[in-house]
Amino acid sequence: QSVPTPPLWLRQPRVFSGLPGKCCSSYGSGAPPASTLQSGHRALGSSHPQAPRNVMPAAFAPATVNAIPTSLVTPEGLPTLMRGLALPARTWLEAQGFGAKAGQCVTLPSSEGTIGAAIVGLGDANDQRRGRFLAASAASRLPAGIYRIAEAPPGTSLDEVALGWLLESYRFDRYRSQSPVKAQLVAPDGIDATRISAIAEGEALTRDLINTPASDLGPADVEAAARTLAERFGATVDVTTGDALIGD
Repeated sequence: QSVPTPPLWLRQPRVFSGLPGKCCSSYGSGAPPASTLQSGHRALGSSHPQAPRNVMPAAFAPATVNAIPTSLVTPEGLPTLMRGLALPARTWLEAQGFGAKAGQCVTLPSSEGTIGAAIVGLGDANDQRRGRFLAASAASRLPAGIYRIAEAPPGTSLDEVALGWLLESYRFDRYRSQSPVKAQLVAPDGIDATRISAIAEGEALTRDLINTPASDLGPADVEAAARTLAERFGATVDVTTGDALIGD
């Protein structure tokens, strides 16, 4: 069976994401708990020779004492953070030109030469009024490792930070393999990790359906995806087809 050539926009390395400042780029590359996304992927074309593969779960990393402490900071709060750092760390930040701009990330070395800490910029008040998920790019920009939120400005929504990190992990790899995000996040204290993971899973499945062209996602495929999801949650699906459509 010949494989239809996907349209040009689908043959690009990344797909539309919707994150602020990320037009025509993807959220990232890791994604749902193998559960929803993988079951959704199977429904979208398990018989297709280019069915998705290497799908990473959009899940939080397990808590570990070795998780890299990560500080979220605004330009206004940067001087205070700098005063709390040792001179070498302050010098390093200045040399990197770190200004806590939205999405700006930097790591600090430990005495052993490993990553000792990470700092992620949230931008100023204007940035925060204009956009969401301003810390999400950290998932793609930080080096491989497990990170935990150690401090954040008062009023920061850790739910939003956590959800943005998982959304940044999404990759659509049905037609082209994608490198997974290697920076994983431990669920911040105080958030409902199960709820946030479920939202990210649903978003990833929705994006899979949207990003799959009609040539590979006909009515039967949509039905299969719906049935797979319904089966997972113990729901039922009623489908009206053929002449029955006339009566309805």
